[in-house]
Amino acid sequence: MVSAPTPTFTPDNLSKSPEELKDLNFKVSPDLHRDFKLTATAWGMSMKELLEAAYKGWVEKHGKFPGE
Repeated sequence: MVSAPTPTFTPDNLSKSPEELKDLNFKVSPDLHRDFKLTATAWGMSMKELLEAAYKGWVEKHGKFPGE
């Protein structure tokens, strides 16, 4: 008889319920995807974390809307 696997600690996977998250789907070139993934990995972050940080930086520099 096979036993169930031992649970592993995953601190961030349940921080938001599925109702609070929305998909953000778009295509990028293979080169951009590779570079983006390598950059995220080099900084020890997920691609999602890098995207969020990039967006935050954009908003801090430019505002959310033109003319802000």
